[in-house]
Amino acid sequence: MSTYQHWLGRFAVGASNDSFTVDATAKTCTAGNYYLFGYTSESTVQFIEHMEDLIAAVVASSTVTYSTTTERVTIAWGSNSHALTWTDTDLRDLLGFTTNLASGAGPYTATNAPRYLWAPNRGFTSTPVISSRVYAPISSTVVHCSRDGTLTTVRGNTRYAGEVEYQLLDGTRVFVPATGSVNKELEKFFEDVIAAGELIRVYPDRSLNASTSYVTVKACVPGEPIGSFEDWAARHISSYDGLADVRIPLAKYVA
Repeated sequence: MSTYQHWLGRFAVGASNDSFTVDATAKTCTAGNYYLFGYTSESTVQFIEHMEDLIAAVVASSTVTYSTTTERVTIAWGSNSHALTWTDTDLRDLLGFTTNLASGAGPYTATNAPRYLWAPNRGFTSTPVISSRVYAPISSTVVHCSRDGTLTTVRGNTRYAGEVEYQLLDGTRVFVPATGSVNKELEKFFEDVIAAGELIRVYPDRSLNASTSYVTVKACVPGEPIGSFEDWAARHISSYDGLADVRIPLAKYVA
């Protein structure tokens, strides 16, 4: 069985996507940069865990979770019936919901996939080294050979980059359909994350979630403009009969 990946983009939470109410209690998310979820013991950048803390402060034992099986966010009340109203529809859309959560026992599972996350329906078909390493060292050192065979070396530096490839991806995982995005398409992830030059956590094996389970990268060719999705697709995507081959250039991010 193929090993599938998760691509988590970093996103900002602020005044336009931070507010909701549980019953009659207004809640505001802490402004900052987040990933949808994180590993156990990581707390400051996990968004659905932050949402869970805010909701559980009103309704004890409530949970907010993301399923790698359904690829949807679910909100479950700790007890009885409660209601959640999205003060900011951008927050609602970010999590994949389309309506307020009317009073009821729940749990409530989002209609769409969450934004800022891409989950391909096939595993890597090509990586720079092995499937757990999505980049490799690249040296800019130049060795020149003169006429008499003398070698002269101009020592450069080392960076880490590479290109991963997927073959025969379902086109619905790559292109936004004419009827509107459901957030699971690479094109939507491109618009939200890649075009913004944001950080990406690539999980080579989406079943793992520890501090060592991901690499932090940017999807880019250093020094080249990213351009529009049409430009990017012309360079990196081949599509036919509803399927697509996708190549994604990556550069290692060093804080």
